[in-house]
Amino acid sequence: MSAFVPLPAAAENPAPAPLPASGFWPAVDFDALRAAVRIDPTVTTDRLRDSGLAARLQIAAELDAWRQVQEAAGFATLDQVPNPRGPQLAAVGVTWSEALYFRALASLVAADMADRTRDAATSLAGNDRADAVESTADVHRRNYRHALSDLQGRGRSTIELI
Repeated sequence: MSAFVPLPAAAENPAPAPLPASGFWPAVDFDALRAAVRIDPTVTTDRLRDSGLAARLQIAAELDAWRQVQEAAGFATLDQVPNPRGPQLAAVGVTWSEALYFRALASLVAADMADRTRDAATSLAGNDRADAVESTADVHRRNYRHALSDLQGRGRSTIELI
């Protein structure tokens, strides 16, 4: 027997308090993250916070050597890192480095949400939908890699010899 289970409304699922700034890295605003990734209201606050924290930790781990170089150059926080390709984004109230960091974070969260959706969509009737979700997760991972490359001033191409 099955029963209808109502999903939580957005009002019942408020955004978690922002993750505070942590040394070099900026705070994470979950309202902005939910809007940027277009996360539906059925995603719980705890799940969003967990995904955001995991993304933040992954970025910090991957960029640890780069962060050390920036700190040695006198930049105590990410927002102080100058844009090597031009002016900051002062008109939108965020620095170049913060914008790329947020894009990387949002892309990782979106990939995580898409991966979790695939788990729920893998019935016989949902195979086509699951394949589309997997493709979407791959696009988000590519956007994550591009944001990290741009932040570090590296090219986006990865070429391997076979």
